[in-house]
Amino acid sequence: MALPSQDIDLENQVVEALKLLPALMRSLDSRTPRHARNLGASAAQMRAIVHLAEYGPQTMGELARGLAITTPSATGLVGPLVEKGFLRRERDVNDRRVVRVDLTPSARSEAERLLAERREEMAMALEGMSEQERTHFVQGLRRLVDVYESRARRMRGA
Repeated sequence: MALPSQDIDLENQVVEALKLLPALMRSLDSRTPRHARNLGASAAQMRAIVHLAEYGPQTMGELARGLAITTPSATGLVGPLVEKGFLRRERDVNDRRVVRVDLTPSARSEAERLLAERREEMAMALEGMSEQERTHFVQGLRRLVDVYESRARRMRGA
């Protein structure tokens, strides 16, 4: 039985999207190693630095969730970054068990440069689209994130 043409188009779009996502991730991550080398940080540590630049000071648990890693892994990333002077660790004044991490000015400056490059690249990609296409593109990305995050929560039993 032949599939309706709309279903064939959907299947082709699914296949194409699945091929494009890894290429997109590689392209996004290609900038990170250069910035990481400038700081003497690993790519994973640079992702933590960029995350903190985007979202501000966070508890270790928040940072771990934001990076989709375990809290012990986040602690392993943070320790060397504190030693190198890129992050500060502070105990929460209301609950001494809670540790918050934040960027030092030098790490913030490097992360801001990386984020500025990413914003410029995204603006270049969106420039050729109509307002409606840009809106649909962003809605599609949100939907994709929602589906993957929802599935991850179900798999964790949350």
